[in-house]
Order: sequence, then structure tokens, then C-alpha cells
Amino acid sequence: MTINNTNFFQALGIALAPAIYLGLIIYGKDKVEKQPKKDILIVFLLGIFIVPISAILETQLESTILFESQSNFQLFFQNFCLVAFIEEMLKFLVFILVINRLNSFTEPFDGIVFGTFLALGFSSFENFMYAYMTGFDGSVFRIFTSVPLHYSCGVIMGYLWSQFKFNGSKKWLFILTSFLVPVIIHGFYDMFADRSIDNQLGIVLMDSQGSQPIIGIGLYSVFILLASVILTSQLISKSTKESALHFLKSQNHYPT
Repeated sequence: MTINNTNFFQALGIALAPAIYLGLIIYGKDKVEKQPKKDILIVFLLGIFIVPISAILETQLESTILFESQSNFQLFFQNFCLVAFIEEMLKFLVFILVINRLNSFTEPFDGIVFGTFLALGFSSFENFMYAYMTGFDGSVFRIFTSVPLHYSCGVIMGYLWSQFKFNGSKKWLFILTSFLVPVIIHGFYDMFADRSIDNQLGIVLMDSQGSQPIIGIGLYSVFILLASVILTSQLISKSTKESALHFLKSQNHYPT
């Protein structure tokens, strides 16, 4: 296959721009102890690595489970059990097998940092492939939709995992919700986004002839995305305070 260099670098720029922007914001908010850039890079690359794994699993499972007709159950199953469950499960496994064992994971905000870069690695590669194979318009649309979604799910997973790691009580509740909450948000977002393609309810980007939808997002998906971003902002603010308090306690300096 011959690679068109212009398209390749355009796709790469589209994919990396939001990751760099959001990554710098989160990295800048880590006021207590910055994470080693090596660990951040490892987590980011793992986010990239699990994209083809998720694509293979989703394709294989979808090919073995056949539905006779399009239905709400099929829509639910495809978006929750195939896409959201598999993608968030793979990110969750990275937390279990890699992130939780990093020596630099020492305070609550670290979970948000690692969760963010894991999600940004995933969304960057996903958006790169989308941009390279389908073109510019749809991939730019995704910068303002699917990238913030993955980012929000990464922050939420990271925050709840930190609660599991550093909170003395309700540990199993936190580890369970660190997986289930991103799956629920991701699943509902995808399900309503798919519905917008079918019914053109919401924002739908059409092809150059105006005859076929390229990508879309339903009104309910917009609400879910906005709610997720607001929740993410609140968790970031809360986690920065928790990390500062954790640091003071570790230094035997308690606030009065």
C-alpha cells in the first residue's frame, strides 16, 4: 500500500492536536509531584496499543452474534456490550496490570493523569485511523465529540481508581465503579450517537453530495458529553485538593 505523505501528516496532526492540548492541561494541574515523562509516555503508548486489540475483539464478536433485524436491543448490545464494554475493559486492565504498579503512582491526582493519557493515546490512534481512511471533515468533528468523551471517561476512571488506591474504605465499590461508570457513559453516548445517524436527530455531518451521513451526534449524546465534561472538571478540582492534603499528611504537616 502506498502512503500519501500529505494525508498521513494531516491525519497525524488532527489526531495529536487535541491530545497535546488536553494532556498539557492535566499535566499542568498536577501541582504536588509531576509524573515522570517516561511513565506518561508508556501509558500513552499503551492506550494506542489497545486500539487494534479492541477492534479485533469487537469485529470477532459482532461477526459471531447475528441479529435478524435492526432493533433497540441490537443498538444497546452493540454499543454497550461490544464497543463500550470492550474498550473500557481494556483501559481498566491497563490500570490493573501496569498503572497500579508504577512507583510514581503516589498520590490521588496521579490516577487522573494516567487515566487521561491512557484515554488520549486510545482516542489519538482511533482518530488518526479515522482521519487517514475517511478524510478530514469527520475526524475534525470527532475532536469535539469522541475525543472529549474518551478524555472524560479516562479522568473518571482514574479518579475512582485513586479512591480505591488511597481511600481506606469502600475499596471494592470504587474499583467496581471505576469500570462501570465509564462503560455506562460511553455506552449511552454511542447508542444515542448511532441513533442520530439513522434519524438525523441532532448534529449530522453529510458527505459532499449531501446524500449520505458521514458522522453524527444525537441531542442526548450532546447532553451526556456536556454532563461528563462538567463532572470531569469537578473531579479534577476535587482531586487536586485531595492530593495536596495527601502530601501534607505524608510530610506530617496537617492543615489547621
